[in-house]
Amino acid sequence: MAHVSEILTCGIMLFVGYVLSFLLNKIHAPGLVGMMILGVFIGPEFLNWISEGILAISSELRSMALTIVLAQSGLHL
Repeated sequence: MAHVSEILTCGIMLFVGYVLSFLLNKIHAPGLVGMMILGVFIGPEFLNWISEGILAISSELRSMALTIVLAQSGLHL
């Protein structure tokens, strides 16, 4: 079972990612750019705000994110 900090980390990442995506869409920029900027800033290379549990499953999360991005781009074709 996931710890509260891991669930909180996921919730914060999703919320802030969607807020940045919304803001960038308002200025006619791709929302995915906001999510990527968020990942750079809160990741282990810069601020290191992501919990160790999330980093442990990061390869599975990357695969899920890639699937979502490819599905969304396929829907737009």
